[in-house]
Order: sequence, then structure tokens, then C-alpha cells
Amino acid sequence: AFFRAAADAARAGGKLKGIVSAVQAATGAKGPALWKPLRLALTGSTEGPELAPLLDAMPDSAIHDRLNRFAA
Repeated sequence: AFFRAAADAARAGGKLKGIVSAVQAATGAKGPALWKPLRLALTGSTEGPELAPLLDAMPDSAIHDRLNRFAA
């Protein structure tokens, strides 16, 4: 449910705020339980720069594709 909600929000054109809201609504996840898997799916690392500016620089299709790989 976590990555399906994230991928669906990304497909709808949502950036970080929309993706986070969708995941929280679907799973109730917050804090590290939300950020670490999301960051790992999007960047391949559990640590790094802030996600919001990173996602702003990425095409929506790339964000959706990365999240969709984990949703399957």
C-alpha cells in the first residue's frame, strides 16, 4: 500500500507534499518509517539531501517510474 499510494500520487503529478500525504493517508506512516523507504526508492540511498528540491529537479515520469518499481 505504501509504494502504490506513492506511485499513484506521483502519476497524478504530485511532488513530495502530495506523495507524502498519499502515503500517510494510505498507511499512517510518519517519521523515519515514511521518509527512509521513500528516499530509498527515489534515490537508492537512505541518506542524502532534502527530497523536495531533488524531486523538483526530476521529471514526474522518473519519480513515478522509481516508485512504481517498488509498488509491484
